[in-house]
Amino acid sequence: MIEKSDNRASAAVERSRVFVAEAIADGGLDRAKGHDFDGWGTPSCRRILVDMIEEYARHTGYADLIREAIDGRTGEDRQHDQIHRQPAQTWHRRRSNRCGVMAEFRNQDLSGSTFQHVRLSGSTIADCDLSALTIRNAWMAHATFRGVTFSDVRMRGVGLRNVEIDGEIEGRLVINGVDVVPLIDAELNRLDPDRALLRPDDPDGFRAAWAMLERRWDGLIDRARAVPPEQLHVSVGGEWSFIETLRHLAFATECWLLRAIQGDPRPWRPLSLPWDEAPPIEGVPHDREARPDLNTALAARLDRAGRVRDYLSGITDEELARMTAPVTESGFPEPESFLVRDCLLTIFREEWEHRRFAERDLDELTATDLT
Repeated sequence: MIEKSDNRASAAVERSRVFVAEAIADGGLDRAKGHDFDGWGTPSCRRILVDMIEEYARHTGYADLIREAIDGRTGEDRQHDQIHRQPAQTWHRRRSNRCGVMAEFRNQDLSGSTFQHVRLSGSTIADCDLSALTIRNAWMAHATFRGVTFSDVRMRGVGLRNVEIDGEIEGRLVINGVDVVPLIDAELNRLDPDRALLRPDDPDGFRAAWAMLERRWDGLIDRARAVPPEQLHVSVGGEWSFIETLRHLAFATECWLLRAIQGDPRPWRPLSLPWDEAPPIEGVPHDREARPDLNTALAARLDRAGRVRDYLSGITDEELARMTAPVTESGFPEPESFLVRDCLLTIFREEWEHRRFAERDLDELTATDLT
């Protein structure tokens, strides 16, 4: 049996060599071959050969050998697949979706589900918890993830091309065996040395970080004053407008300084703006339709920023290490005890990231206005 299998493998290798030689002779390595792959373009002969080499290298020595020793299954076990085949009606639904029928899943718990031979190209996944998710051989071209939590996720055999990720990374992010978090962190600090101040160790460090954030925001607000007022209400790429960003930062300070640290159960002003996916909470404003002008939104924002500055002026090591007393009245954050240091770092992250996004959006708005 082994000898027969070896003969078949040798024959397959010989056929492959013939095909490769013919393909190279017909236009060289860089000539496009095969079919278009769902918007990724038609691959060149060179790309196909590189993929083949990567496949051989990846699967050599893989744990499939261990699994074969345990249960005897090898490769795609057709007998096993026949036993566990999905019901016919599920297959028909899948075919319908492949033909362009759009499906929506809202407010559902799909934990533990299996999606096999499913195409998610062009999908939007928003406000979802994808913790402990396993993705194998996935194809998600032109997909958008917004407000999604990836925790303890495993991805195998995925194709990544022109991928953009903006978010917070806690712990490791391992790509092809390399933890890229230290590399990303070092590069971001190189591109903007002020970012390194966002990890203070002592009271002076916290004060220096806040002074830097206020300075950076002062320059951005000066830019905003030169923009036509109506442009400050424009959403770029579905993100918050500049005015909404100011309203949200006031909200963040109210939550993590005034409520969590200082114990005020109702610190919010009417124009304060929670995150988009926030559930309705009694006493917490959430008016997305309000259109205050820059000076009105800025008044609340500067007042809250001043409260942070005043608090940090007298901060001590003991205060940074203090656990807050839970606020029992309804609101956000929920009744829980937090480390003061962590509350302040949350405010710092909000200030830094939203300033970065607002600066990017102002660049686009002014460039569009100039044209």
